[in-house]
Amino acid sequence: NAAGPTSHDGLKGVGPSSGSGTMGTVGPVGYDTHAKGNNVASFMSAISGQESGNYSARNKDSGAMGKYQIMPGNLGGTHSGWDGEAMHKDVTVNEFMHSPKIQEQIAQYKLKGYYNKYGPAGAAVAWYAGPGMVSSYLRGGGGGGQGGYPTINAYVNSILRRMGLR
Repeated sequence: NAAGPTSHDGLKGVGPSSGSGTMGTVGPVGYDTHAKGNNVASFMSAISGQESGNYSARNKDSGAMGKYQIMPGNLGGTHSGWDGEAMHKDVTVNEFMHSPKIQEQIAQYKLKGYYNKYGPAGAAVAWYAGPGMVSSYLRGGGGGGQGGYPTINAYVNSILRRMGLR
């Protein structure tokens, strides 16, 4: 995912209901978690639309790669990283960049996991700034922007708009 800054203006994310691991009917800020467009496919489409949407894209500043702008470090090393988690094998940057199928498989694995754990807003935070930022964001924490990248809040709002949830 793209290197992301931190910020928040009070938006809380939609998350799973406590205990069951399934989505509740209404999220903390009134989003209907069963509304049209509130599903993993819609979320993935929103992320790819916010990011490059192009399998061959490469961010010259951050090194983020592909349709979903996955950071090279997320592919990990030998027997580690998102490639190992999603595909149970190591993938080189070259293989990743030349295979839409690999990009989709890795992105779907991570985005679905984030979505199911955090709901759409929290998953957008996890994708953009890392899972460690989700609880801080949902509590209203965070700082200002970083470099030329949008704030976390701006990123989350854009994803939710793309999903039709804002």
